[in-house]
Amino acid sequence: MPNELHTITNDMNKMNYWCDVKSSIDPVVVLEGSPYGGVGMICKIPGVCYISLSTDNDRISAMQIAINEKVYLTVIGMYMPHYDGNVNQIAQYNQTLEDVQCIIDCIDPSPLMFLRDMNVVHVTCGTIN
Repeated sequence: MPNELHTITNDMNKMNYWCDVKSSIDPVVVLEGSPYGGVGMICKIPGVCYISLSTDNDRISAMQIAINEKVYLTVIGMYMPHYDGNVNQIAQYNQTLEDVQCIIDCIDPSPLMFLRDMNVVHVTCGTIN
């Protein structure tokens, strides 16, 4: 739940881990099935600097890994919307892709790594397959 994220962050910080976590769970909705979740990254490599890349999208967690102030890798974790027959899912899917593209357009060139749940919706002529 969103109000519980501080627990993860605090625990990881106590163990000297870098942590960036987000929740996609609406705290007022009763949880059923799997149309909810979140993203996060927890890292610990000595001598490495982790730089959070901000985004308002709670389905995206992004960071850059730098050594001696040189960015070596950009990591983008995504929790893409699943399709449950709702047309709004396509809009949310497209918005998530647009937000990822915005991150890519705004960063210095570096190798990119994409992580995790990339649910795929195939759209042909306005119908979903």
